[in-house]
Amino acid sequence: MKPNWIQLTHLGIIQVSGEGAKKLLQGQLTCDLESITEQQASLGALCNIKGRAISGFYLALFNDNYYLITSRDLAGKTLATLKKYAVFFPATLTDVSDAWQLAGLMDEFSEAAPNTNFCASGKLQQSSGFYLNISSESPRYLFALTEEENQTSFTPQQNNQSWQQQDIQDHLTLLNEKTSEAFIPLELNYEKFNGISFKKGCYTGQEIIARIHYRGQLKQHLQTFELKLDESIDLTMKNIHNENNESAGQVISSIYADGQILGLALIRDDQLENNLFVEGFSQ
Repeated sequence: MKPNWIQLTHLGIIQVSGEGAKKLLQGQLTCDLESITEQQASLGALCNIKGRAISGFYLALFNDNYYLITSRDLAGKTLATLKKYAVFFPATLTDVSDAWQLAGLMDEFSEAAPNTNFCASGKLQQSSGFYLNISSESPRYLFALTEEENQTSFTPQQNNQSWQQQDIQDHLTLLNEKTSEAFIPLELNYEKFNGISFKKGCYTGQEIIARIHYRGQLKQHLQTFELKLDESIDLTMKNIHNENNESAGQVISSIYADGQILGLALIRDDQLENNLFVEGFSQ
């Protein structure tokens, strides 16, 4: 049986190269660049000075270049933010989303793939791309493929809906235009996936993130929900309230499938035992 490839058209990729690339990224990203090798990638976030995540990404090292795989609609914003600091480092930053293809595999590839930890990475045999092993309830692999490899071996057959559904089920988000700069990485579960380092040096937003972490001030966490609807509606950033119309949280992401919306929401811990409602919907 041929692998059932998924088109990950909602994702983009930024290349950071040059002798100053590592130092530049180490001073801006939540993950520790010392742990990144061609066999080990990482989840991470780029934050503003208030500690709010501008974008989330998978960070990989391939052929001496760093690659940030992020939401395609945030690639430009991520690139522009990093370029503000790149003037101090011998590094080149480029949006290469159109030169690479991002494709996913779920389930079928699990037996052939190496058994590695979250977001481990590896080269393809042809050395024309790399793949990431994404931690998930269902085995998932994200392939970054050069144009040459794309033309010879890989033909995506599915859209990205099943991939995005699994992201929600895994409590995982890379953010998008609507959610950029709305949440801190701790609220997005990045610590659970080793996407935040508390041992590395300073990075933009680090002081606020560390203070919340060490003082145990995080009082809301990600939860999944289902909402039966007859049509597809994007609920991103919709408010969630209880029966008394008191604020309980916000929707982070949602996707419509099989007559219902599957969503990921940030919910206050003290509201988990209450009946909760998405803004504008009674069920």
